[in-house]
Amino acid sequence: STCESLGCLGTMRMMSMSGEMPQSENPAIVACTISRDVQNFDLLIEDMEAALGEAWGDLGFGETLAFFAQPEAETLEFVALAMDAQDEANLAQMGEIISQAKARNIKVILIAEEVSPAALHTLLRQ
Repeated sequence: STCESLGCLGTMRMMSMSGEMPQSENPAIVACTISRDVQNFDLLIEDMEAALGEAWGDLGFGETLAFFAQPEAETLEFVALAMDAQDEANLAQMGEIISQAKARNIKVILIAEEVSPAALHTLLRQ
């Protein structure tokens, strides 16, 4: 994936760059999607682009906590954590992402597709 080949920060910067004139400063990243593969949530991509233009990025589950520690994460207002049934095995990791986001005053939107009620309950209690 692009995030793996460029490093997550490279992807974040690419998504936030203007396609027209080079700017000395890119728009601040105000939101991120967090998922195993954001391509599985095509409507989420459309919604993020419509609402935020280029001021959002995409993270995988494994790189999110490291990104939260970066200076670029200080402008985050919210994250959209998208999961499906395949991700239920990683509830502990997702719970930690939610806890760390809340500790940094980053709002969390949970997007769940075909996830069990028990898994949802566990995450919503974070």
